[in-house]
Amino acid sequence: MNNSWKFIWSLLIALVASNSAWSAEPENLYGENFTLEIFGNANMDNTIDEMDVAYVEGVIKGTNAATNLSDANYDGAIDEKDLTQIELIIRGEDTELTFKDLYGDVVTVHKPIKRIVSGHSTLFQVLRALGAENEIVGIDKYTIEMGKVFLQDSADLPSVGGNSLDSKDYEAILALHPDVFLDNAWYPTLAKEVQEKVPGVPVIGLMCTNMPLSNATESIIKLGYIIDRRDEAKEFTKWYNGYISKITERTSKLSEDELQKVYIECYTPFECFCQFDNLLDLAGGKNVGADQCNKGYEGYGFTVDPEWVIEQNPDVIIYINTNISGSYDKDDLQKAIDTRKEIFKRTGFNNITAVKEGRVYLMDRYGVAIFPTYVLGTAYMAKWFHPDLFEELDPQAIHQEYLTRFQHLDYDLDEHGVFVYPPLNES
Repeated sequence: MNNSWKFIWSLLIALVASNSAWSAEPENLYGENFTLEIFGNANMDNTIDEMDVAYVEGVIKGTNAATNLSDANYDGAIDEKDLTQIELIIRGEDTELTFKDLYGDVVTVHKPIKRIVSGHSTLFQVLRALGAENEIVGIDKYTIEMGKVFLQDSADLPSVGGNSLDSKDYEAILALHPDVFLDNAWYPTLAKEVQEKVPGVPVIGLMCTNMPLSNATESIIKLGYIIDRRDEAKEFTKWYNGYISKITERTSKLSEDELQKVYIECYTPFECFCQFDNLLDLAGGKNVGADQCNKGYEGYGFTVDPEWVIEQNPDVIIYINTNISGSYDKDDLQKAIDTRKEIFKRTGFNNITAVKEGRVYLMDRYGVAIFPTYVLGTAYMAKWFHPDLFEELDPQAIHQEYLTRFQHLDYDLDEHGVFVYPPLNES
C-alpha cells in the first residue's frame, strides 16, 4: 500500500470514528464549566460574544455590576472604549489582548501573533491541532526526540532546550525573536521566572498536562483567542470532551467494588506515580497508591518496596515511560517486550492478580498518556479495565483519528509505532 492510499485509509478510519456514538458531543460544549479569563468576557462565561457587549453597556448605565473582566482594554476604566475592544475581539480584529494566565497573572500580547516558540511537546501538539504549525519557530528538545516522522515539516526547527527552568536555552529563545513563548504551567511561579529570563517576550503559561480537565480546556480556548484559531480550538475541545463524556457516562456508574485496582509505575521500577490518577478515575480505575498521593505527592510519584506492591495485589499493572519504543520513527517491539517480561519476572509478582491474569500493560507517556493525548490513554485504559463495558469502544480508531485529523500525519497505526503494549488484539 503506497503512502497516498495509507493516508486515505487512515482518513476513512478517522471518519468512521468521528461518526460513531463515541464521538457524541457533551451536553456542555467544553465538558466542564470554566470562566474564560480574557478581559472583555464581562459576563464571566466561557466565550466572548455580543452578550458581553450588552453586559458592559449595562455596567456603563449602572444597571450591571462591573466584573473582574469588564475592563476589556485594561485601562482602569469601563467605558465606550471597552465596547469597541469587545467588538474587535468578536470580529477577530483586536490588535491587543489582555488575559489572566492559569495562576491569575495578567498578560498582554500584541496581535497578530506570527512567531511562536513552544516550550513543551504537549503545546506543540495543541498548536498543530489548532492549525498553527506554520507559526512555530522553535521547539523543546523532547519534541524533537519524538522523531522526524512526527515532526514532518517542523523537523528542522531549532531547539530551545528542556522543560525545566534550568534546562531551557534562553539565548536561543531570544535569538528567535518570538511574539510569544508558550510554556507549561507546572507550578505557579514558572511563567514569572521564565519571563525574567526573556525580557520583552510575553510568556504564556498554559496547563495542558494535568487535571482538572477544565484547566486544559480553558487553556486551549484561550489560546484560540490569542492566536486567532477560535473555531479550531472549539472543534478540538468538542472532540476530546465528547469521547471523555461518553466514557465517564459509564464509569461514573460503577460501584467502588467494580473499580479496578491499578498499580501505575513510571520511568523506573517501583516508582508509583500520581500524575495519571485522573486518567485512572475517568477510565474506571483507582491507584493503589492513592492514599500516599493524597498526602502530598500530587503530580509526582514515590518509591515503594516490591513487597508493598504484592500486598496491594492490583488487578492491573500499567508501566508508563516517555517512549516505550523510542519515537514515532521506530517500530521495534523488542524494548516493550523486554520491559513487560521484566515485570512478570519480579520476585513474588507471580502472586499478583494482574500478573496471573496477564493484565500488565505498557503506555507511551507523550504518545497517549498526557494532554492532549490523555483522551487516548483514557480510552485504552477503559478498554483494559472494563472490556465488557466498553466492548464496542475502539481506542486505536480514536488514536488514528487524532493523528490523522488533528496532527495531520500520514501514519498508519496498523503498521507503525509502539504506543501501547501488548496491542489491543493481543490483550
